Amino acid sequence: FPLINFEGTWGDSSNINKAYENHKNRLIKLKEEWRNPYNEDLEFNRLIKLIRKNKQTNFILIRVPEHKINKEYYPNYDLRFNYLISLLEKDSNVKIKDYIDFKLSDDSFRDFNHLSVKGRKIFTKHFWEENFKNNDTFIK
Repeated sequence: FPLINFEGTWGDSSNINKAYENHKNRLIKLKEEWRNPYNEDLEFNRLIKLIRKNKQTNFILIRVPEHKINKEYYPNYDLRFNYLISLLEKDSNVKIKDYIDFKLSDDSFRDFNHLSVKGRKIFTKHFWEENFKNNDTFIK
């Protein structure tokens, strides 16, 4: 039975105001300097091999809530996620749970990429109730 807890450390209060202050400068800097440090094909292939090697194990891929502004930083994120899903949709031991657009207030985010303590508590409760409250074996 998996332990599902999206709460992390307790020191992560919301700093969303600072994120808004730095938004324009961060966008400019990312466009000028950012290079993807990950080889997506390598990472996807590693995940797919792990899943297919362990057919007797159920896997769940969870995309947690993100702040709406985060999409400005990573405009191809949905394309990459959908590509990964297309590679895994034939595998019956994989469940996909996509919560990227789960509605949360600004103070539920520490910044544009991470949930604050408040956001993690809200999301953990929702995730638990939706997936495990009446089911003690696996995700619906």
